Amino acid sequence: MFACMLAALESEDDRNYVEQLYLENYGEMYRRARSILKSHADAEDAVEAAMLRIIDHISTLKKCNAASQRSYLIACARNAAIDRLRRDSKIDRFGDVQERLAVLPDEAPPTDAFLIRSEQIQAVAAALKRLEPGMRELLRMKYFDEMSDAEIAQLLGVSRDSLRSRVNRARRKLGALLQEVESDDQ
Repeated sequence: MFACMLAALESEDDRNYVEQLYLENYGEMYRRARSILKSHADAEDAVEAAMLRIIDHISTLKKCNAASQRSYLIACARNAAIDRLRRDSKIDRFGDVQERLAVLPDEAPPTDAFLIRSEQIQAVAAALKRLEPGMRELLRMKYFDEMSDAEIAQLLGVSRDSLRSRVNRARRKLGALLQEVESDDQ
């Protein structure tokens, strides 16, 4: 289905752009949709529905930085999953749909909050760039790849206690760099 969506785009540049967005963000979009929906197939359908919506906003997305694009794509996947869940709830009224929707955080910030969040993301990205590569990689595994302490410790060949110490040290260093970045901006 994704290939059909791409073929519908008139510009080769737009096709390449959407394909790149899809490839770079599919994993996180799928994880967000899957956290809401029960099945793999439903989560994939939600990601495709999100991509259909995104195609209508290519020109706007191209103007955004990578962090804002990623946030928007993930929010679209979340919204598509919720729409799917609501649609399915009309068909199957015996599920726990309302309970599942009730525990979802409200992730659709107003425009001002979105811009502030975008600035915060940019500040964190700048601080991460200044962080030592080993610490940056450790934080990536822990918080972006959502690997468990046991997985990371095994991968690095260290004990869990040693890993926790390294993570805490990296977080403190990132916090200090973030303060520097913020003070440089003011």
